[in-house]
Amino acid sequence: MKDSFGTPFCEEHLQLPRCAYCGRPALNPNVNNYTPLRCNYCCSSAIENMQQAEKIFARLQIWFNERGLFFHQLPLHIELASQLEVNQLSNAPPGAMVLGTTRINTQIRGRQKNIMSIESVVLVSGLPVTLFEGVTVHELGHVWLAIQNITSLPHWANEGFCELLAHQRYSTENTPESKYYMEQIEQNPNPTYGDGFRQLYNIVSQKGWQNFIYHLAVTKYLPTL
Repeated sequence: MKDSFGTPFCEEHLQLPRCAYCGRPALNPNVNNYTPLRCNYCCSSAIENMQQAEKIFARLQIWFNERGLFFHQLPLHIELASQLEVNQLSNAPPGAMVLGTTRINTQIRGRQKNIMSIESVVLVSGLPVTLFEGVTVHELGHVWLAIQNITSLPHWANEGFCELLAHQRYSTENTPESKYYMEQIEQNPNPTYGDGFRQLYNIVSQKGWQNFIYHLAVTKYLPTL
């Protein structure tokens, strides 16, 4: 038998629990209740130390610049944390599995929210490399919005923009894993992340990427169709 990536596996493995990151049969037991179950493939490409993470982080900032999204030499930092720690940082509800979050300090003055500083991007340690890149790009999307002081977008547009960036990153890799994560974004039924992505994808398809980014950076709002 073969999984969705075309990798053969034994029929007896059908009864095994599935990897939290790719859906393959997971042969490794959980270390504890806060460690997502992973398959051998995801374990083999896991990003688990800062040297690995910082190298990818630097490369992805260059990729952003190539997309016309600049961080204006702002010193950015990445951290690795446990699943429990990331859930706590993002105030996730019980049972959630948040893969990344961005630590941004804001100040509310009247009705205006001002960005004070960007502390770091925090990702779950142990993500497989392709997923790690997609989640990092998503979080860097939040960083770019903060740097541009784009604070009035509805939540679905904010997350949809970041999912659009992750989708674009996956589309450059052309691997079974990147295609899998692209499909996960495209088919996500969540009204914030999934519908947000599809609405942003539709806008960019009609306006063009550079026109879309210029309008967003200048007006702080989405262009209308």
